[in-house]
Amino acid sequence: MAVTEDRVVVSADSARSAIEPERVHQADHIDAIRIQNLPINRRDYLDLALLTPGVVDTNYVANATDRRLVPTPASGLGIGGTNGHGNTFMIDGLDNVLNTGSVRASISQETVHEFQINRNSFSTEQGGAPGGAINIVTKGGTNELHGSLFGVVRNRRFQARNYFDPGKGAYTRAQSGVSAGGPIARNKTFLFSSYERLDRHESIIVPLLSDRSFLTSLTESQQQLVNVLTAAGPPQFRPLIGQLAGALVPGNYPDIVARFDRNSGVFPFSEERQQFLARLDHTLRDGHNLFIRGNATLDSNENTQFGAFTAFDRGYNSESTDFSVVLGDTFVISPQWVSETRFGFGYHDDGAYPRDPYGPGIDINGFGNFGRDFILPARVVERVYQVRQNFMRISGRQTLKFGADVNPLRDWVRSETFVGGRFVFGEAVPLGSIIDNAAGPGTSQLIKGLLAQAGLGQLAGAVDAPISSLQAFALGLPTIYQQGFGDPYWLGWTNRINFFVEDAIRLTPKFLLTLGLRHELELKSKFP
Repeated sequence: MAVTEDRVVVSADSARSAIEPERVHQADHIDAIRIQNLPINRRDYLDLALLTPGVVDTNYVANATDRRLVPTPASGLGIGGTNGHGNTFMIDGLDNVLNTGSVRASISQETVHEFQINRNSFSTEQGGAPGGAINIVTKGGTNELHGSLFGVVRNRRFQARNYFDPGKGAYTRAQSGVSAGGPIARNKTFLFSSYERLDRHESIIVPLLSDRSFLTSLTESQQQLVNVLTAAGPPQFRPLIGQLAGALVPGNYPDIVARFDRNSGVFPFSEERQQFLARLDHTLRDGHNLFIRGNATLDSNENTQFGAFTAFDRGYNSESTDFSVVLGDTFVISPQWVSETRFGFGYHDDGAYPRDPYGPGIDINGFGNFGRDFILPARVVERVYQVRQNFMRISGRQTLKFGADVNPLRDWVRSETFVGGRFVFGEAVPLGSIIDNAAGPGTSQLIKGLLAQAGLGQLAGAVDAPISSLQAFALGLPTIYQQGFGDPYWLGWTNRINFFVEDAIRLTPKFLLTLGLRHELELKSKFP
């Protein structure tokens, strides 16, 4: 009689507990299933990190002490209260960060196999970051031929109109890509490659003139003062009051009206991004594997970084080129010893060029920012070299890991800071100073005395109140003027040398002792 036997196989992944009592660091793992199936705007896989505890989006959180400079972008991930500059990103065991603290736009979502977000108390191997450490692993080929082909299109023909848009503005966004992987020699050599492209032709609303009344009116306290002095003030002051009211109405200055008109409305912008990757894996023998990876990103933006109070002529165009080559070797020396070796070179060229090539920049607090940004044009060229060697020894109850990496970076920077000049207009000039300059010293005090005699002392405060920042601009009274001089170029080297050792010893079945030490050395040199 035949005997039938059923077998149920439970994989380690399906048995993974939501709580890992042996883990002392705070980390989350984003696997290939979530990367492939969760919807993400622009297919930026790092946005999935926002689903983990303690990680926030810093791209839309800013204050007066956190100005976002174009040449020093942040990664957008705030981990443990950081502002997006304090994180370490690693791809296949090598750093993938800029010297400014931002992540390099190196690989596309289609090439990411998985990544890990380490938020706190992580390994000494992953140090060098006050925020978090993100480890990314790229896809490789397998014995089975596999691939993908995709395309996503959004177009204004079937896109709803923005509620605030006076008409259907330009909107076309297309993302497409292809990937393929498989064996060159079964069980020995594998190849994976991909190409992804993003095309955007969109528009954005700049609502600087959604309400034109501020161009044709005085402030409430100024209007009350003008009404009282015109109706009941001394006759000799009435011509002065009329002239003062005319001078304080911004709409009486044609250049101001024209500046707001040409910078308010719906404006187009575009982006074109292409990303390439090829990875070759080869097995020399059991326990000895090599891989080489090359990737590149080309990104071009036209008319970007404007909107809200940022005028269209404050925008800029940008060009970015980024590529890397990485060679990795993993060698099982013996049942106890494993060696990991990585060599890498990266190149990053990022330039931002203002729409207004001359300037000056004009910041009218609360009304709009116009003209050339004070730090543009800017260009950063960074060359990154890195060599990393790690060893790991596993014996009984002890796991010992130690290693070092050398990471020299060469930076060439051009930043024409304040070369075009910048005027900042704020509410710092009292109305009384304008009156005294026009009619002679002491006139403002005389007006305050007349108001007090007429029982209108509450209006005296209007004389001392500051005029608006737009009125200050109309009268040519900046709060701040900044002008830069000198050589806008900078060239230098940053040499980073890191050592680490970590020892995990299981003293009892329930007691694991982990000790670690990391030393980071950074040497900088600047060349004239």
